[in-house]
Amino acid sequence: MMGGARDMSLVELDGGRLTAVGVRLSTNQVDVRVWHAADRPAHVKADSAQEVGQWVRDELRKAEVPLGRVVLVIPRNDVVLKPLMFPAPADGPLRESDLGGMVRLQMSRQLTVTTEDTPIDFVPLRSAGTGVEVLAGALPAERRAWWDQMAGAAGMGVRRIALRCLGVGAILGDLSDRRDGTILGVAVGAHATDLVLVERGGVAMARAIDLARPDGEGGFEAFAERISVEARRTLGSFRAGRASSGVEGVFVMGEGELCHRVARLCGAALDSPGQSVGPGVLVRVPSAMPEAMRSDCAALLGLALETVQGRVSLDFANPRRAPDTRARLRQAALGGVLGLIVLCGAGYVWADRELGSMRSTLGVLRTREAGLRRESEKLARESARVAHAERWKDARADWLSHIAHVTGTMPEPGPAVLDDLSARAKGDGVYALEEKKSFPSGKWSSRVDVTIDLDGTISGRQVGADLRETLLSRGGYTVETPTADVPERFRLVLRTRSATAPATGGKDGAP
Repeated sequence: MMGGARDMSLVELDGGRLTAVGVRLSTNQVDVRVWHAADRPAHVKADSAQEVGQWVRDELRKAEVPLGRVVLVIPRNDVVLKPLMFPAPADGPLRESDLGGMVRLQMSRQLTVTTEDTPIDFVPLRSAGTGVEVLAGALPAERRAWWDQMAGAAGMGVRRIALRCLGVGAILGDLSDRRDGTILGVAVGAHATDLVLVERGGVAMARAIDLARPDGEGGFEAFAERISVEARRTLGSFRAGRASSGVEGVFVMGEGELCHRVARLCGAALDSPGQSVGPGVLVRVPSAMPEAMRSDCAALLGLALETVQGRVSLDFANPRRAPDTRARLRQAALGGVLGLIVLCGAGYVWADRELGSMRSTLGVLRTREAGLRRESEKLARESARVAHAERWKDARADWLSHIAHVTGTMPEPGPAVLDDLSARAKGDGVYALEEKKSFPSGKWSSRVDVTIDLDGTISGRQVGADLRETLLSRGGYTVETPTADVPERFRLVLRTRSATAPATGGKDGAP
């Protein structure tokens, strides 16, 4: 039961079909406010949670379906659903603290993957002297992750993850309470049909048949016959090993010719009366809602009815947790820790005072260290400037050796005459760091760039070419010709980074 009115949206993805209904819940009443249905477009990938979620978001916003409080209805085939029976222990009734662990252990045997991140929930069906029967469900972790990602992309505030078959159980719960046996509920969906067996007010078993609803009346009869066959199989599986058999009624959720035919054929197949039913007197549906939409939303509205009635049901977004049997032990341990803290309080206060004094001394030393570091850095910069100036000053050229070397390469007077010789030097200091070290771990050296210009007359082009070749062959200089060759003159530019001329021999290699 609930005290005040509030809004809720129920959103179902049945294959490629989106069905959504917005309701307002109040005390003993469910009012339908808005509804919407749409088929997934071909360009939206069915296995992409991001794309499906964005499509769902756009559809719900277009239909003005609220996204704040959402019950997400997932396919029955996504969930492992099992009725479990636990015998009562010899020392007394089965404790609830033990039931949660027993359910999880039993369900872990039904799954082929680890249950560490798998939501497992259960609902007690009945208790007797012989034990407790529950309906347990497990949503595999990878599917839970997919639905979470889809809901996040859609911007939905998911409050519960439920199954459509649970809504059928809520609608037929009161009817089953008034009967001694089992009743069968059928919820026809766009891509799947749920077959739900209800006993003593709760879902005892549920199956989903992947069978698309026919588009026209021409396929109604074949569809209804197929569902009646599956209904017999469902009942046979449920009654295996049980003393009783048969059902006391078949109830198909929704309205229209298709629901009537399914109810008639299923009832005939199970030798029981069949009829179609709506969500009940506690649910108010506007007359403007189409007949097909009423059938699609009937089971969803049963989930809203669960909230109004305060029924305990499966919820894979908030699965029930077993009571914490070790809580008292932890409380005792925490009490001991608290006593230890109080006992050590005096020592802590004394240590804190000593620590404060040490921190004060450390602050003074850090201030002094910072001042000394600034002085050291200043001295290092001054030292670098002085060393740079000294190396720059030392970057001089031995002009006598350069001129002697150049004039020694000139041919005998006659074929070539040197009219002009000019030279210049550019010096600088160079600093090189030692490998894998930083300043000031390095060495200073001097570097000088010497340029010598030669200009004169020659008796022919060959004389100029021979002179250039001689300068190159003796080494030590690069030789450039800044102007085009002419028969009467030559101009050469010699460059080197050596302060002195290269050491070469005299004529015929003599020193």
